[in-house]
Amino acid sequence: MDKLIKGLRIVLIGFFALWVVVWFSIRAFKLKEIEGKDIGLLGSLVTGLHETPYLIKKYFKRSLQAVEIDKKDNLFEIGKLSHLDNVSDSIYILHNKYIDENTANVLLQNIKTGDIAFSWTIPLDMVMSDLDLIREDLTKKSLEGLGPKKLNVLIPKSPDNIIIRHPLFLKDGSLIFKPQYLGYIYKIDKNSKLLWKSKKLAHHSVELDENENIWTCSMDVLNETSNKLDYRDDAVLCLDQNGNEKYFMSLTEIFQENDIFKKVIEATPVHKNEAGSDPYHLNDIQPVKVNGTYWKKGDIFISLRHKSLIALYRPESDKIIWLQQGPWSMQHDVNIENDSVISFFNNNVSFINNKINTTSKLSKYNFKNNSVKFFADNIFSSKTEGRQTRLPNGDILVESTNEAIYYLLDTIGIFKSKFYVSFIPDPKYAQYPGWARVYLKEGKKFREQ
Repeated sequence: MDKLIKGLRIVLIGFFALWVVVWFSIRAFKLKEIEGKDIGLLGSLVTGLHETPYLIKKYFKRSLQAVEIDKKDNLFEIGKLSHLDNVSDSIYILHNKYIDENTANVLLQNIKTGDIAFSWTIPLDMVMSDLDLIREDLTKKSLEGLGPKKLNVLIPKSPDNIIIRHPLFLKDGSLIFKPQYLGYIYKIDKNSKLLWKSKKLAHHSVELDENENIWTCSMDVLNETSNKLDYRDDAVLCLDQNGNEKYFMSLTEIFQENDIFKKVIEATPVHKNEAGSDPYHLNDIQPVKVNGTYWKKGDIFISLRHKSLIALYRPESDKIIWLQQGPWSMQHDVNIENDSVISFFNNNVSFINNKINTTSKLSKYNFKNNSVKFFADNIFSSKTEGRQTRLPNGDILVESTNEAIYYLLDTIGIFKSKFYVSFIPDPKYAQYPGWARVYLKEGKKFREQ
């Protein structure tokens, strides 16, 4: 018995000592990396020792925040590209930065110098509390036959897995953000004080139209067709700057009104995952801000990953003006290049085996001659997410989300450089991107690209 008690005592002392190291190491690392303070020799020693308990924790509890990367092959940390002449010093990205289970920041940061122009503190406790209520509500609705039965599995159960996706910086210093997967949209002021949160759920992209209305992906859990057939019904949601709803329409209603629901949805395979049947997987809504040859102001492009489909939709008349499925595969992030060309991130994933066909690519569709061009091949691979932004000089900044690496390419997609954002709890890992948004500094002002 004495040996047993002695053994338990040693285990408890060891456990306590381990977590003391963890606490001090994270504290020291925050002082150094976040507040820029000198942590001394002891602090440096402790930050080095904290890797082991973090890896143990990571083994038992998977974090969506960190991605293990190979830092060889000219991969630089954000802010450490000042020696590269081929990188502009005016490019900033708006990205999420996980600090610990109680804290997350959104930073507007210069990719070359590391300069932080703006910073917001995300109220993770409030977001987590809301997610708990959303999970309970979805569970209750599923029991009542409303919405997919397993939709609640999309809701994170730990702040450690809350990724702030596609944040949006406004001229007055306020920030619009939402958690990954399902959750509310929040607006906070420049001092991180909550201004409002949405009433409906949102997911994936957040974009502004020419009147600064907010367009985002949502869900309709009350649609009769989707509840009868037991699938997730994505929806288009538009809010004004005060969070008031201006437009809401389910994709099922849109396709039914345009008499193509049976052709596009019912007659084609339906993707299923741990959250149930997901025929659409709406991942991007891109508002048209100026008239073009083939579209007009007020239209929106929508991207449906699980149909490899991009459509041009006109909300004012409830008409689908154009749509096409492939030859791209499970694409993301539609951008308008000019009055007749759109570009997008082609994940290049096979629906048959859910594997990437060689690598991901960038793609363009030309409405003038109905042609598709693929480029930037054999550079990056991102299976389920990805973004691409054309810069004023023609260069392209690519977020290969699953790799947690940002690539800078020239005008035709030739590699120039790449960088990552370090993961605060352990800088040997990269921060999982949250669909960073690109801004350019022009004088003292910032313009979204």
